[in-house]
Amino acid sequence: PKKIAVVTVFAASVLAGILLFSNYASVQSSLVRARRAYYSGDYKSVYVETYGEKLDESDSLIEGKSKVILTMQRKLDSYQNHLKLGQNVEALNALITGLQTYDAINLDAETYGVLTEVDSIKEEILNILSSNYGLNEEEAKALLQEKDQVAYTLALEHIINGSSNVLVKKDM
Repeated sequence: PKKIAVVTVFAASVLAGILLFSNYASVQSSLVRARRAYYSGDYKSVYVETYGEKLDESDSLIEGKSKVILTMQRKLDSYQNHLKLGQNVEALNALITGLQTYDAINLDAETYGVLTEVDSIKEEILNILSSNYGLNEEEAKALLQEKDQVAYTLALEHIINGSSNVLVKKDM
């Protein structure tokens, strides 16, 4: 019985050591992938690789930067996905709410030093709004002021159908 107990304790210790090392190596591998993804501009992968991990200061900074950029990028991705599905109103809504998102994350983008990247995405959104829908930034933001969801949706439908002169009523 004593020999069995010693062997069992030794085996449990070795197994615990292997599990700890394996977990540590997995976390480190994940952080290396996150750093590579960040420097290659794949912010979604950074978020996935760092989600729920305990990060040091530099990795936490990379995660924060990626999160801010990804928040803005998701609006553009949403636009493209809705277009592919033929959901034109939802696609236009994604672009317009992207401007609202920009305003919401602007301070964070400045804090993390990623304002250039976020501004670039905003410019892409503005270019699409202008070229595809004939809207400038002020007109798009005016649409966001509409509190009535039905009126907002109707205004988007009018824009999509080419009647851009039927924008939301301005009673501000």
